[in-house]
Amino acid sequence: MFFPAAGTFAIEIFNMTAMKLLLAALFVLLISTTPVLAQTGTGKITGKITTSDHNKAQGVTVELAGKQQSTITNESGYFSFNKLAPGNYTIRISLIGHNDTEKQVTVTAGQTSEIELQLSISATNLNEVVVVGHKNGINVNTASSSLRVQTPLIELSQNVQVVTSRYWQISKSSA
Repeated sequence: MFFPAAGTFAIEIFNMTAMKLLLAALFVLLISTTPVLAQTGTGKITGKITTSDHNKAQGVTVELAGKQQSTITNESGYFSFNKLAPGNYTIRISLIGHNDTEKQVTVTAGQTSEIELQLSISATNLNEVVVVGHKNGINVNTASSSLRVQTPLIELSQNVQVVTSRYWQISKSSA
């Protein structure tokens, strides 16, 4: 049997314990600095939108002008943009029936910029939208003159099928 000398065994235990302590210290250091590093490079914009009568403005479109980034206010009129690079931004709000509003906001790394905006009712009216639709050219609501029936088809008590010339041409070509 082989027994290591007492001195080398104690050194191996010391090395393993020191390695575990070193790894634990590195893990704690990594975990504690990650949130700080994540916060220092970006900022945040939060805000509240109200109507001209001081009510909560739900469903308002809030946009960072020129950044292709937007959000919608919640039921309490609040919005937020997270993880924004430091700099100047233009916030644009819009809601149908109200005037669009813009405000300049400066974002600082690790900080939250808070703003409050109020919508004003627009004096202009929306244009009317007219929707027109057309059915295809076949009208089967009236009976053919060959049936010699004066009553509209929908009111007849018997089953009447209407065969149009279009149907006849399709049937002849597929035969």
